Amino acid sequence: MPFAQQFSTVQKQTEAIRHILPRRPAAASTRQRRGAGRRAAALPVQAPTKPS
Repeated sequence: MPFAQQFSTVQKQTEAIRHILPRRPAAASTRQRRGAGRRAAALPVQAPTKPS
């Protein structure tokens, strides 16, 4: 199977999945997890600097 054909089939599958799955809740959950991770990582760095 040529690469171009394989790529087109994969693209069609991803498009179908995007139509089936709701985009916003998935994006919101990933953003919240990433944002929480960044905040949790930033808090320990900021906390020691305040007392010193």
